[in-house]
Amino acid sequence: MVKDVGIKFSIIVPVYNTAQYLKRCLDSLINQTYQNIEIILVDDGSTDDSPNICDEYAKKYEYVRVIHKENGGQGSARNAGLKHVTGDYISFVDSDDYVSLQLYENCANLIQKIGADMICYKLICGMEENYQFEVPSDAIEVIDGISFLRRIYEYDNFDSSVLKIFKCSLFQQIFFPEGRTKGEDAGTVYKLVYKASKIILTSNVLYYYYQSKTSTMRGHFSLDKVQECDSFKERLLFFQEIGEQKLFERAMLQYEAVVLKNYYLVLKYFSAEKEVKEQLVGELLYLKTNIRKLESIKWIIKNIYFIVLCFPYTAGSIINRLI
Repeated sequence: MVKDVGIKFSIIVPVYNTAQYLKRCLDSLINQTYQNIEIILVDDGSTDDSPNICDEYAKKYEYVRVIHKENGGQGSARNAGLKHVTGDYISFVDSDDYVSLQLYENCANLIQKIGADMICYKLICGMEENYQFEVPSDAIEVIDGISFLRRIYEYDNFDSSVLKIFKCSLFQQIFFPEGRTKGEDAGTVYKLVYKASKIILTSNVLYYYYQSKTSTMRGHFSLDKVQECDSFKERLLFFQEIGEQKLFERAMLQYEAVVLKNYYLVLKYFSAEKEVKEQLVGELLYLKTNIRKLESIKWIIKNIYFIVLCFPYTAGSIINRLI
């Protein structure tokens, strides 16, 4: 066990019907080499054995707490956990994934040596039950928030909240959007990055994304997933508000892809949903009006994007296969 350097991590784990994987996730947190942690399990109305497993760990370990609540989605669960943190830094872990046993030791050492509002690390995906993490000497980069924000379209997994450690103060007046089954991170992480004055980017792989049929990012398309459009629309307007014109224009093109994909899926699976279709058509018209006004995008590219908007169903079908 590594010496406590006075930095406390609050780990929020939203739990919804992941009993099959939950103990593996929790064991990876319980057995951390750095132990100044608290684990906040948010049972989001699970109907399997997950609530009992959460209670079992809370009884056994004094630094594990459980919040049982009605189902409200991952954003709601994370927000519930945020209300109960007592640590200096916040970490999010999905309950069907697991982490390196040296995750918080690694982060504590970086914070002690350099200081940071946020630390970003890497993941590996797969179906291994017990991946053997290697933590080499850090290849790190220290960057400010606005500079990192400008890399949003080139940094792998920029939006992922589970690949970052956040200073608690960043969450003042910032919460995850609730009621969205997709796009919670895309609607939140950029705001936290913008507030951060010092961010550490490390090359270390410290998180294992377990790819199973019940993983949080998988599953059939449902009508409520259309709400991810809201996250991308809010983000592009945020970039416009802070005067980041190039980011605004890139975000506009990304938003087009998201709207077209959802338009195609709604017509394919929910063609009778008139109100949702009308909302998406309204966004397509918004995009048609604004795409050609973009200043930093090359003339040929923005006209290609405009032409794509003229064939939304076909374009959406293609985009759905790509993203």
